[in-house]
Amino acid sequence: MKLIAFHVRDYKSTRDSNPIEVGDVTCLVGKNESGKTSLLKALYKLNPIILEHGKYDVVDEYPRADVEDYRQAIEAGQRKHATVVTATFEVDDSEVEAIENVFGKDVLSDRKLTHSKLYDNSTTVGLDANEKIAGTKLLNDAGMGGEVKSSSWKTLKELETVWESVAKQKTEASTEAKSKLANITDPDEKKKAETSASQLEESNHSKQGRASLAKIIQRGLNLHIWDTFLKPKMPKFLYFDEYYQMEGHVNIEALKQRQKNCCQT
Repeated sequence: MKLIAFHVRDYKSTRDSNPIEVGDVTCLVGKNESGKTSLLKALYKLNPIILEHGKYDVVDEYPRADVEDYRQAIEAGQRKHATVVTATFEVDDSEVEAIENVFGKDVLSDRKLTHSKLYDNSTTVGLDANEKIAGTKLLNDAGMGGEVKSSSWKTLKELETVWESVAKQKTEASTEAKSKLANITDPDEKKKAETSASQLEESNHSKQGRASLAKIIQRGLNLHIWDTFLKPKMPKFLYFDEYYQMEGHVNIEALKQRQKNCCQT
């Protein structure tokens, strides 16, 4: 995942930064006290390399002129928590491939996604995945593509209902077939009937597929993809505002030796 833009609102001196595009190298230029540092700190707290730094504080960071009105409105339930930062990321080829291996080609309608963080430190994700493509891939992997009609569902929740209905029908047919086995006396005929009855049962692949589908529906396809494939790949941010100037000439061999001695102690 690669950060390509971010947008900061209601953070210290920044009311609304408007979307800021990010390239391989991005330079913020402005007068002293114009809000450059605020933008970077707001972005840093979205996913900081030091987890303890990733908390927004309304008292210290919401624009001071309005912070008390904001707090009272929140406590009275008159408004929702404000979004501090929304970052836009682009998914790379390897991440797309991993997702498509599970949910089918072109399941992502767009390689761009948004990740936002609010003043209560909750997060939201904007991702657009195609449920029809994902559901069809799950069915085919479970060997049920020919038994669950594509026209009978549009969403994963509808697919779950239809798939459960087909599984129930298979169970009932298998149970009925097995109940007739007691009336068959010929060994060869009975063996054939047992085989036929077992073939009517829902396969383990189908059961596993339905279990996977139920798990995905709990969070929703978009959040499931985020949790499983993309959240672990989200870039960690590092913020620093001090640096030490290096000498004009550095003895590389002496530096390597000092590093070696440091590691050995």
